[in-house]
Amino acid sequence: MRRLDAVPGEGALLRGLAVLHAFVGIVLYRRELGSISRDGVVAGVPYRGPKPTVFWFLVASPLVWVIGRLVGDAEAVGDWAAVRRAHQISLASAAVAIVLMPISGFWGWLMISARGLWRARIKDSAPAPVLERFSADRVRAYRDSSRLSTPPSEPGTGEKTTWAARLRK
Repeated sequence: MRRLDAVPGEGALLRGLAVLHAFVGIVLYRRELGSISRDGVVAGVPYRGPKPTVFWFLVASPLVWVIGRLVGDAEAVGDWAAVRRAHQISLASAAVAIVLMPISGFWGWLMISARGLWRARIKDSAPAPVLERFSADRVRAYRDSSRLSTPPSEPGTGEKTTWAARLRK
């Protein structure tokens, strides 16, 4: 298991893929991006032609970034079932994309998803105590956040109560 933990998780790889995708799109489509900015951004992308191509190419980057962040968060708390489900859907989507466009960067997406699915199945099958499934830093940050550090007052009394006392009621 230690060897699996030594490499970057798929969440980080997906975020890296998003940055690379945006960079490649900006480099490849710099002329079209210039045309969009010259013609005006509002309603500057028609339905057909090179401008929509660059739009749809670049709109994927923030979406992949968000998915990478969500997968990374699930990895951090040990929710391997969620990671596995995300990679199952991602793997199927990448496979369809490759069938439709074999000469593309979708192969990178497929490899990240396949690796993530493999890792999630291995990690999910390994028994781990429940307390080890949560990152101590995340639990500490959540506990120490300003929203939770000052418990609300009891309705109508103005007295402060602890969160534990509120949960027991």
